Amino acid sequence: MPSSLIVEVCEIEKIIPHDNADKLEIAQIKGWFCITQKGIYKAGDKVVYAPPESVIPEELADKMNVKNYLRGGSRVKTIKLRGVYSEGLIIPVSFLKEDKPIGTDVSEELGIAKYVPAVSKGSNNGGKGAPVKRISDERFKKYTDIENFKNYSKTFNEDDIVIVSEKIHGTNSRFSKFEDTSLWGRICNFFGCPKTVIRAGSHNVMLNDPRKNKYYEKSKKNIYWETALKYVERLPIGYQVFGEIYGESVQWLTYDAPDCQKFLAFDVMKDGQYLDYDDFKEFCEEYCIPTVPELYRGKFNSEVIHKLANENSFLNPECIREGVVIRPEFETKNHKMGRVILKYISERYREYVDSKNKEDNVEDEY
Repeated sequence: MPSSLIVEVCEIEKIIPHDNADKLEIAQIKGWFCITQKGIYKAGDKVVYAPPESVIPEELADKMNVKNYLRGGSRVKTIKLRGVYSEGLIIPVSFLKEDKPIGTDVSEELGIAKYVPAVSKGSNNGGKGAPVKRISDERFKKYTDIENFKNYSKTFNEDDIVIVSEKIHGTNSRFSKFEDTSLWGRICNFFGCPKTVIRAGSHNVMLNDPRKNKYYEKSKKNIYWETALKYVERLPIGYQVFGEIYGESVQWLTYDAPDCQKFLAFDVMKDGQYLDYDDFKEFCEEYCIPTVPELYRGKFNSEVIHKLANENSFLNPECIREGVVIRPEFETKNHKMGRVILKYISERYREYVDSKNKEDNVEDEY
């Protein structure tokens, strides 16, 4: 569930003293906290902010003399300095060609791109020996690209009721059952023998109904079809389920699931529209579909969200938590981000991924 790369002109909202370093202080920019040298910035200053997962051009990194602080000399990372997390990179507005208003996206001008991770060693591409054809069907929707809470920290106010659930580290999965609109399907429907088609896949790929495939038994080894076939037959027509497959051989964070993959749903769509949260939970309970852990329900509180994001996983108390997802009780749209649903990635997780990347080629799409 990738988020947008937002590199824009921002205002420093607050300067906070660093309790463990006399020569450092913390600049708050939107929902991000970035450690900087003391005395350089003050509240109200205009800067350019590049969040973690940004890739800085070599020329710009050289001019700013920050290559030693970037992974591989170019990639912005989360680090801990004297016990405090620092996220992102502050770029002086003097590097822009001209003065620009707050909120201006300058990623193109500065040549800053979004990091695209390599496939991790533990990533499962669907299972070997699974010749399932890729197709398209406009009824089968991709899941929302969830934006980062720290870019939209003022989306909720203190009176808003929100639900916070655990963000699972795995692979995005979706499945649904639709009316068969092929010629044969229409003929069968006309004579009162309704036919259906099953759709399943990852975030970007849709796979053909394996029941019509001569390699049906092999195709069931595909992790997306293996998951879908456990639940999809019982679904009513027109409903689409979105969730996360996690466990052995899916990603590097397995939650110690023993030699298997598991599935947890986090959203349901009906005829192209997402269900409200309580309707989603009721639907999954009725059709015996497991759901992601709900961690909190109540009035919006950024401190509660920060605390929950950095705790250990509900699935396994000995594993770190990737983060949390925050959503309102009822489906809402916002003119800036579209559907209102946000993710908060744990600082502990970012730091752990950074340390793992020194040893392995791990996937760390924030």
